[in-house]
Amino acid sequence: MKSIIIVGGGASIREGVDKGLWDKIKGKEIIALNSSYKVMPYEPSIEMWVDKDFFLHDIDELQKLQMKGVKLVAKEHVKLKPFLDLIEIWPTSREAHNYFGKDSINKRMMYYGRQGLSGAFALCYCIGCGYDTIYALGYDFGSPNIEQKFTHWYQDSLLEKNIYSAGAGHPELYVAPNNPNVPISFMEDFKLFANEDTKIYNVSLISNLPYFPKISYDEFFERISNE
Repeated sequence: MKSIIIVGGGASIREGVDKGLWDKIKGKEIIALNSSYKVMPYEPSIEMWVDKDFFLHDIDELQKLQMKGVKLVAKEHVKLKPFLDLIEIWPTSREAHNYFGKDSINKRMMYYGRQGLSGAFALCYCIGCGYDTIYALGYDFGSPNIEQKFTHWYQDSLLEKNIYSAGAGHPELYVAPNNPNVPISFMEDFKLFANEDTKIYNVSLISNLPYFPKISYDEFFERISNE
C-alpha cells in the first residue's frame, strides 16, 4: 500500500502531538503544508504551499530545506520562476471542470478549490501521484465555533518561529458571511476528492469537513503501525 501523511495547520494536531505524533510518524512519507515545517522536530519529505506571500516570507528557509533533500512543491507564480531548478511548480485552477483526479499529474493541472487552499492542492497532488491512502492531519476547516480563535496548532509560536499565516486566528474565513453557524459554501469543493477510490482519512474528530471518514489519533496510529 502506498500511503502518505499530510500535516496541515488545524488546531486538532495538538492532540496528536500530545500523544507522541512525531515519534509515531517518523520515517513515513510526510507532506508539510505552509509553516508546519517550522514547528516539526524534523524535516518532512515534501514541503508544499500555494501562497506566494508565504514563499517570499520564507524564501531563505525554503532554500535550506531543499538543500537538505526536502522536495519543494508549489503553485505556479511569476515570483517562483527564478527558482524552477529548486521547486516543482504546478499550474492550478479554481474551476471544478479542471479537476482531473488521478490524471492530474499527466494533465499538468492541480485543482485547489474556489478558495485556493493548500489543503486542496495537496489532496489533488497526492491523488494524481497515485497514493492509495492519504491521512489528512489538521484538516479542521476552521474552529468548532466562531468564538474559538485558536485555529492553527502552531498559532502560539507565530512570533517565536517567525511564521507567516494569513488564516491563523481567523475562524470567520471558514463560515458563511451572514451566518457564522454555517460553513462557507466553498467547503463543498472538497467533495470532488471524496469521489475518488483513494482512501482519504480525516484525522480530526472536530473537523468541519464532512466528506471524508473521520478517525481518532489512536486509530490513525494503529493504522500506520500495521502498514
